[in-house]
Amino acid sequence: MSFKIRTRLLLGYLFGVLIMVFVAAIAIYDRLILSSSINDISKVSEEIDVLHELTLATQRVLMPANDFLISGYPEEIEKFWERNRKVEEVLKEIDGFKVFKKDGHQIAAKAHSTFRKIKENHELLKKKAGEIFSISNPIGNTHGIRLMYELDRLGEGIVDLVIEMDRRKLRDVIEDANEAINKVDITMGIGTVLVLTFSLFYIFHLNRSITKPIMALAEGVHQVEAGRWAKVKVADGSEISFLAKEFNIS
Repeated sequence: MSFKIRTRLLLGYLFGVLIMVFVAAIAIYDRLILSSSINDISKVSEEIDVLHELTLATQRVLMPANDFLISGYPEEIEKFWERNRKVEEVLKEIDGFKVFKKDGHQIAAKAHSTFRKIKENHELLKKKAGEIFSISNPIGNTHGIRLMYELDRLGEGIVDLVIEMDRRKLRDVIEDANEAINKVDITMGIGTVLVLTFSLFYIFHLNRSITKPIMALAEGVHQVEAGRWAKVKVADGSEISFLAKEFNIS
């Protein structure tokens, strides 16, 4: 298809605009990927804070039972159940974590299994605490001491399971961040290759379509100057083609 030089230059500008639009689209896509990853990291950070809160609440809920065996004060019973309500509130919050919504996913299965063990240990912890508080003479009671040892072991088990969930969440968020970075690298790499390839191809084509007829016309002029008439063949429909036709007529 024949185009005038001005048209070719306008097409070149249009091609440059399309390249910029393409680059902008890649930048927007990469920004969405990174934004989604940052949002996930923020949510996981909040969930990790909740896990730390559960660790602290579990450690605090053990204290009244121990103090009851030392002092025998009935106020410790009320204190235990008050602190236990905090533990149960945190457990409900953990039950709404995003990871539990990935049905059928291996990560979700592991998270469910760990969280189920935490709840089972918590139920046993309440049962053992109830046995301790049912002792009529708790001070120096050997059975109470044995129960307290078992209570501490249950508390340690909960903390260990929470730490396991904590580490898994950190590992998952690192994997998600690396995946987002890989996606950005791939799109940037593909985009760069495409932009360079099409740009170089178009620049070469535009340069050749303009310089080749000019060089042919210049060669014809040199031939005339040297005393040899030569017909210049330029049939691209551009202004240079018109000049070549006038040159051949003259």
